[in-house]
Amino acid sequence: MKTILRMLIPFLILWGCATTSRHSIALQKWVGRDVNTLIQAWGTPTNIYKRPDGSALYTWWNDSGKDPQPGRITYAMHYYCKTSFTVDPQGIIKTGEWEGNNCD
Repeated sequence: MKTILRMLIPFLILWGCATTSRHSIALQKWVGRDVNTLIQAWGTPTNIYKRPDGSALYTWWNDSGKDPQPGRITYAMHYYCKTSFTVDPQGIIKTGEWEGNNCD
């Protein structure tokens, strides 16, 4: 049993990294494009923060909430994904970043 766990744990870690890498790659495809094109594809952002220098931070927040298991006392896992893009004063996407455990 321990041998199986030793072989399974690295696989799970790599699988998780592959998922996050796909999301990072998807974000990078938007860099250099107009933010209005992104909004047409993703919908209205959750928040837009205008910076004093004229740039802006566009953020999409996907909160799936907790993963309840009725009738069991467990630690509830909170699933979310926060994706943000930095946009220059001309509306061109400069960077994309994310955080969370449900970004795929």
